[in-house]
Amino acid sequence: MADLLAISANVNNETIRQLINSYPIPPYPKNNTSILHNLNLSNISSDIRYGITTNKTLMRSLPTNKVFTKSPDDIYDRLKLTAIPINTSILILHQSTDHKYLFVMADFYYGWILKKDVYICNIAEFTRNLTKSSPLIITDAFFTYRDLIFDMGTKLNYKINNNQVYAQVYTKQGIQGIPLPKSAYSLKPLKLTWKNITKQASKYLNIPYSLGDDYLAIDCSSMVRNVLSCFNYLIPRDTKDIINYLDINHSINEPGIKLLHFPGHIAIYLKYKYHKHYYIHASASYHKVVISYLDPSYLSENDLIGVSIIK
Repeated sequence: MADLLAISANVNNETIRQLINSYPIPPYPKNNTSILHNLNLSNISSDIRYGITTNKTLMRSLPTNKVFTKSPDDIYDRLKLTAIPINTSILILHQSTDHKYLFVMADFYYGWILKKDVYICNIAEFTRNLTKSSPLIITDAFFTYRDLIFDMGTKLNYKINNNQVYAQVYTKQGIQGIPLPKSAYSLKPLKLTWKNITKQASKYLNIPYSLGDDYLAIDCSSMVRNVLSCFNYLIPRDTKDIINYLDINHSINEPGIKLLHFPGHIAIYLKYKYHKHYYIHASASYHKVVISYLDPSYLSENDLIGVSIIK
């Protein structure tokens, strides 16, 4: 996970160019000259700007709203990387030719997001938002207010007025107070227990699956990351980075709060019952968040590649 304050002092033109070019232009469709032009590579500047997202926004590998799939049967947009939560501090590294997209760096990803979803701020506002001292934490799977979307695990500054909690949210016009129902937040990190982990994960049951997330949908690694964020436990964004970050050499039979790691997939372990191991995950096969199980014979196969314990 990136230290944005340290990075901002060391980014130069060539670094930005390398980051932009790290995402290949897909071979489908063949004519992608408009996307190449929109990268605006001839106008890269090392003048880093600072921003805060004003709503949940989708990060893409290229500055276009075109949907790229691998085949006619593919249902996923392969340019979509992840969702960036509302009020996330970001480094603004570059701008597209059409001025609709910004190439930005967040704490765990870099890519293109819509400029309309960003409040341009000074470094003091950026830092204050990045290093919230005592934030509230959204504990609903999704909390929506008008056109705003708040993800589970999102941390926000707040004020209390007449026993009503107001999240302090950056908008294009500055900070706005958003009233929150008591069921949607906690004023401190949740206690890390199996019961609380299960409760938070279960809030996602039947939520739609979307590779790279969507506005009201989620993928496997984001679901796990958001749940753990409620306990102030931070992990990287995607499965391969999570595997490198955590010790996955534990046994599924060990006590403790466990994550199950599969090739390109991750799940939260629930319990052992009726001779089966149950877990909850955002499933591409079922197109939603479901509870599944492993029987003992499955454990001898190579599909379960590791188990990590969260402490």
